[in-house]
Order: sequence, then structure tokens, then C-alpha cells
Amino acid sequence: MTTNQDQLLALLLDDETDCVDAILPRALDGDGAAPLSFQQQRLWFLQRYESRSTAYNLCRAFRLEGPCDGAALQAALRALVQRHAVLRTRFEERDGLPLQIVEAHASLSLGRETAPAADAAAAEWLAARLRREADTPFDLSAAPLLRATLIDCGHEHAVLILSMHHIVSDAWSNPVLIRDLAQAYRAAQAGTPGLPALPLQYADYAAWQRAMLQGAHLDAELAYWTAYLGQDVPALNLPVLADDPAPAQASGCHAFALPPALAGAALAFCRAQQCTPFVILMAAWQLVLAGLSGQRDFAIGVPNAGRNRHEVHELIGFFVNTQVYRARLAPGLTARTLCRRLRGEALAALNHAELPFELLLDAMRIERDLSRNPLFQVLFNLRHEGAAASAVPVLDGLSVSLLSEAQVEAKFDLSLDVAIGAEGVTASLEYRTALFDGAGIAALASYFVNVLAAMLERPDAVLDGRGLLSAAQADAVLRQGRHEGGPWNDLPVHAQFELQAVLHPDALALLYQDEALTYRALNLRANRLAHALLAQGAGPEVRVGIAVERSVDMLAGLLAILKTGAAYVPLDPGYPAERLAYMIADSGMALLLTQASVLPRLALPAGLPVQLVEQPSALEHDPGHAPLPQQLAYVIYTSGSTGKPKGVGIAHQALSRHAQVSVGFFGLTAQD
Repeated sequence: MTTNQDQLLALLLDDETDCVDAILPRALDGDGAAPLSFQQQRLWFLQRYESRSTAYNLCRAFRLEGPCDGAALQAALRALVQRHAVLRTRFEERDGLPLQIVEAHASLSLGRETAPAADAAAAEWLAARLRREADTPFDLSAAPLLRATLIDCGHEHAVLILSMHHIVSDAWSNPVLIRDLAQAYRAAQAGTPGLPALPLQYADYAAWQRAMLQGAHLDAELAYWTAYLGQDVPALNLPVLADDPAPAQASGCHAFALPPALAGAALAFCRAQQCTPFVILMAAWQLVLAGLSGQRDFAIGVPNAGRNRHEVHELIGFFVNTQVYRARLAPGLTARTLCRRLRGEALAALNHAELPFELLLDAMRIERDLSRNPLFQVLFNLRHEGAAASAVPVLDGLSVSLLSEAQVEAKFDLSLDVAIGAEGVTASLEYRTALFDGAGIAALASYFVNVLAAMLERPDAVLDGRGLLSAAQADAVLRQGRHEGGPWNDLPVHAQFELQAVLHPDALALLYQDEALTYRALNLRANRLAHALLAQGAGPEVRVGIAVERSVDMLAGLLAILKTGAAYVPLDPGYPAERLAYMIADSGMALLLTQASVLPRLALPAGLPVQLVEQPSALEHDPGHAPLPQQLAYVIYTSGSTGKPKGVGIAHQALSRHAQVSVGFFGLTAQD
């Protein structure tokens, strides 16, 4: 082959429309079933196991002012569903594999409702109606996965609610849907309903993705990400800052904006450093999370549009892929060096953007846990809002405005979404209300602004926690965190409890449901268990597992283990069996304390002695074991994000001092 032929071949291979890897329409047979994309596969799995979840509902409401042509709107919606086959797709499992099946004639009916006549009542009714819509789950086995409702509010005012499941749509899809709906509405009003057919459909992309991500290409993508992330990514453990925690998945949202001068300074810094705004904003977010959690090593999820190929730009569908950035904030770091490092990481991530998150989890053998997102619990997203992509449909004869985007369940513990547009830099924090409340999240937004300002003001200064706070915040932190210490009582916790049982034997010590125990009764109960454990070999530095449901027995068991001088290893019976088995083996426990009702659920190694709480000793006196201050009191396991949590050992002295500090910190008295 000649040099010119080599160059021509290189050009052809570089062209993404080349037939070697171009996305082509599938050859249909039977019912046209197609595999799910890797992005869809994860959402299908989550929805299957939490069928009532609404975390991935996408619900938007538009206010329409003017004479709305309901018949034309119905025709436009049907044309939209006909053009984008993904909207008339249902999902089912065959032979253990999920498939997507396009329904040729799935029809969308526009729901019609009427709001109450009174203005005040109408506003309250409409807010409740939007919450109800957002809180209504989708059945993925039934097409279409789009709901539309037109609410007549009277006086030529209406509200259009559009809801989709994330498995068939994403943020990029919104302006595509808006544009096509507006075009179809105009066509319907002109008497020529319909939209032109698309050359490709989402199922074609899904089949192409499965075929492309194989062999050497897949190996190269996996090699980069596994090397970058490493095998042990620490979970980010956020503190609970809500005074009155709400249900675990409930969400809240707080919007704020960067001061114009700060936004301008950030953009100027990026131009000077030849980096995108993503870099400086992500750096600030990492520092905020480090300050919030006290961790220097954790991971953050970053959504990537997944639309690198022009063939899919006009499609509605779920293309978004989540990439994982690992924050490693070593001491002595400056803002400039952090941004330089992040710039390199961002460029590498773009070069390796095709690996689906689901395949990364498989390669890293990360255990799926429905209670916690794998690898990361916090998200960062940056959007550039262009004037061309309208957020609302342009419906002839109507004034249209976005009323709301409802969200009932939070997808992550905490998410920061930043938008850069003509009017400046705006942001919103979405959060689990089980962790944060409105006041706490507002303070967090203020902290983000302060951190960004400090980075830009002193880009070459060492980034330490106090230097990133405002003067008022630094003073508040110092006042709250100041503790002169001592005088300490270094008696072990169980010995201090025994003393209370002598001084105040008839005082109430424990109340659980309908059961109440005095200090004397609880102490005797713990003593009987302690003597039974001693007979089984418990003693100083011996690790004793405790797998007991939340009950009086749980607290008596913990005291009993401490009374023997041993260290307890708490095992939540609700954990997956594989996780419990790992913790039992990794901790090196020599004995297990459990309940008869829990024992059958545990996969125990052969030969591990078991003591049931229902079979205590008859001995009731204090065992009298006095462990040394630095001997082990307990081993606690982190939740972990890689499927292999780590055990952390805590000494008796540390436990004793923590208990004493907690009494003062929470202002506890004998009446509590």
C-alpha cells in the first residue's frame, strides 16, 4: 500500500461516519426486541427491585396562556411518540436478560383535568397535583413511558404536565422533545399532522453500543479507569445536619447564584490557566466536601452527555454516562496545583468517555447495595445554557413558560448542579432531607461561594480548612469545636455504668418500646450474658461479634462483651449475607453473640462458637475485668463503596472519653 493510500485510509478510519463503526439501523425480526444500553440496564435493575421508586421520574410542567388547541396538542404528542420509538418502548425480561421492545402502535392519550375556580384554591390544588404526578411510578413493562396531562385553569390559562422515566430520556433530550412537539403542534393546526421519520432509533444505538464495547477497545477503556481509580475507593461519609430528618429518599433543593464579580474572576482564572470552568468549580466542590466530611480521599460522580457521535444528536433517549473522579487532597495542596491536576484528569476522562458506568462496576467487582450508590454518593454537574436550546415549546398562539420541574426522591446524598449562561453562573443543591435541612444546605451553598473566592484570591496558598472560611464561619467553628479537655475519667465505659448501677440502682436506664429497665436490672442482665461469654473464651483483645436485632438485648449484649474485657464487632442482621461473611472473616472474631431468630440467616465459618442471648449464665455478679486504656473496645466497619468495608479498632480510653464529651456536647442530664 502506498503512502497516499495509508493517509487516505487513516482519514477514512478517523471519520465517525465510516461504516466500520457507524451506527446503522438494525435488521428487525420477530417483535424487534433489542438489548438495553448499559445506561438503561442499571436503571432497569434499580426500578425492578424498587418498583415504587420515583427517583428517576422526569416531571416538567408548563404554563400555557392563550387559546390552547387541545386536539392539535393531542395529535402533536402522538406524532412525537411515533417519531421517537423509545417513547413507545416497553421493557421485559427473557431468559434472565432484559430487553426493550418497541410497540408499533402504542398511543398516548392526553389526560384532561380542570383546576378549582378560586385562585388560592387553584394554586394549592395545582401544587398538590404536580407532587402527585412526580410521585407516581412508571411501569416499565407498559408503553408509552410518557404521560401527558392538560389542566384547564380557566380564562384561557392551562398547565401542561409532561412526565417520562429517565430510562427513555435525559437532559439533552429536553430541547429535542420541545422542538419536535412545537413543530408537530404547528403541523397539526395546519391540518398536516405528523413528523418526519428518523433514520435511526435509540434501540439501534443500544445494539451498536453492545457490539462496539468488546475486545481490545473495551480492555483499553477498563485499563485506564481501573488504574486511575484504584481498587479501594473510600466511601464519602457525610454528617447528618438535619435537626428533624425526613424519610431516607426524600429530596430538597436550594438554588443560589455566584456573585457576578466572583463568576467573572472564575472565568478569567480559567482563561489564564487554559482550563474550562469545570476545573475550578469541581476543585471548589472537592474542597467543600473534604471540609464537610473530614476526608481527603473520596469519589464524586460526574455525568457525561454521552452524545459524542452526531448520529444520536437528534434522538430522545438515555445516553448519559456517569464518570467517577477520585479526589485525593494531599496536605500542602494549592488551588493552582489542584486545578492543573484536575485539568489533566478531565482531559483523560473525555478521552475515555465511552466506558459505561455499569461495566466499570463489573470490572471492579463492586457489590451492589440498593441502600447506597456504588463508588460515589455525591454528584457534580456543569451545564452551559445556550440561547438556541429553548427550555419551553414555542406553541403558536400561546405564551409558554416553565412552571416547575418536580422531584420527589433524591438520587444521591448530595448533588451540585451549576449552569453557566448569559445571565451569569447559577447553581442548585439537591439533597436528601434525611441528611440536610434547608438551613444546613443554605450554609453549605455559602461555604461553596467562600471556598471558591478564597481559591481565586490566593491561588498559590496552601489550602487548609480555616483559610477557606469567612471570618464569621471560622470564629463559629472555633467556638463550637473548642474543648479544653479533662479532667478525664479513664474508667472503661462498662465500669462507669456499673458505678451508676450502685449509686442509682432504681433509676431508669433503658426504655425500648414497652420494655423499661433500671440500672440494676440492665446490669444484672448484662452480667448473666458476660459470664456465659467468659465460659466460651471471651477476654481481653478477643473479638466477639454481636448480631442482634435492635432491642434491649442489643444493648445488654454490648455491655456484656465489654464486661468480659473483649472487643465487640457489631454485625447488622439486615446487611447482605456476603458482606456479613466478609466482616466475620476479616475481623478475626473468635466468638459470636446472637439471637435464635437471627442465627439461621448467618453464614458462619465452621467451628465459630456461638452464644445465644436467650441462654445466659445464672451468675449475676460483675465479672470485674478491668482492661487497659489502650486495649481494644470495639471494631467498627465502614459502609465501604467497593464491597470490601474496612474495620477500624477503637480503644477503651477513646470510647470512655468520647462518651464523656458526648454528655457535655448534647447537654445530657439524668432526666434524659
